Amino acid sequence: MAATSAATTRARIAFQRFGLGAKPGGMAQLGTGPSNAYDALVAELDPSVPLINNSSLLNYAKAAAVGQSGNFTAAQNNYTAEWQARVVKAMQPQIGFAERLVLFWSNHFSISIQKAEEVMGLAGEYERDVIRKNVFGKLSDMLLAVVQHPAMICYLDNEFSMGPKSQGGIWRKGSYNENLAREIMELHTVGLAANYTQTDVTSFAEVLTGMSFIEAWEANEGVDGGTQANVGQFIYESTWHQPGPQTIMGKTYSQTGQNQVIAVLKDLAASPYTAQHIATKLVLHFITDTPTADLVTHVQTAFQN
Repeated sequence: MAATSAATTRARIAFQRFGLGAKPGGMAQLGTGPSNAYDALVAELDPSVPLINNSSLLNYAKAAAVGQSGNFTAAQNNYTAEWQARVVKAMQPQIGFAERLVLFWSNHFSISIQKAEEVMGLAGEYERDVIRKNVFGKLSDMLLAVVQHPAMICYLDNEFSMGPKSQGGIWRKGSYNENLAREIMELHTVGLAANYTQTDVTSFAEVLTGMSFIEAWEANEGVDGGTQANVGQFIYESTWHQPGPQTIMGKTYSQTGQNQVIAVLKDLAASPYTAQHIATKLVLHFITDTPTADLVTHVQTAFQN
C-alpha cells in the first residue's frame, strides 16, 4: 500500500507541477509503478513532441504578409486559428511537460498582440517556429531566432533602429532604439544581478541597429530591400548598422554587421548570470514560490551543462 501511495503522489506531482493536470482517467492510465510518472515525463523530452503539425495554419511568409495587409480581421482570424490549435495541442500529451516548457519560454520571450497588427498576425507562428522548434535546443539558438523575428522586433520597436554614424542613419538622421537591447539584458538573459550599466545597454542597442523587417509601404515602393515576396519578413539592413567595435559588460566586439549581433547574443546566452536568472525562473515555475539557493544552484548547474 505504501508503494502505491508513493507512486500516486509522484503521479500527482507530475500532472500538477510538471504538466497541465490529469485528464479524465489520466491517473489510471499512468499506472502505479514506482517509475511510471518519471518515465512519462522523460518520454515527452523529445523535440517532436511540442511541434504543432497543422497544414491549415499559415507559414512564416504568409503570416508575415497578413500582419502587413492592413486587414485587422484577417490578422485576428489568423491569431484565433493559432490559439485554437494551441489548445488542441495542449490536450494531446499524457502529462503536458513539453507544453509547460513551451508556456515557460513563450512567457520568457513574451510579446503582446495589443502592440500592432504585425504582432497579432505573427504571434502564433512565432510560438510555433521560434519557441516550439527550439524548446529542447540551445538557448543561443532560440535567442537568435527571437531577435530575428518580426514579431519581437515590432513589439520592442527595433524596426527603424539605425546607427547615428551608419550610412542610413546619416542620410535619414536616424538613431537607435534601446527597447530591444534593454529587454534582452534585463528579462531574457543576464538579469539585473549582472550589474550591467546604461552604457552597456546603449552599446548593445547600437549592435542591434539594422535588425528590422519589411513594412508594407517598403514592399509597395520597393525601398529598403522590400518586395511583395518578403513583405513583413525579417531583413538585416546592413547600411543601418552602427559601424565600429562595441564594448558590452567589459568585452569588446570588433565583428562587423550581423556577426557582431550573433557574437553578443552567444555570450549573453552563455553567461553564468543568464543561467542563474533562468534557473530561478524555472524553479519558480515548476517547484516552489520560494526558491532556495540549493535548488537554484542545482538547476543552474544542469542548465549550464
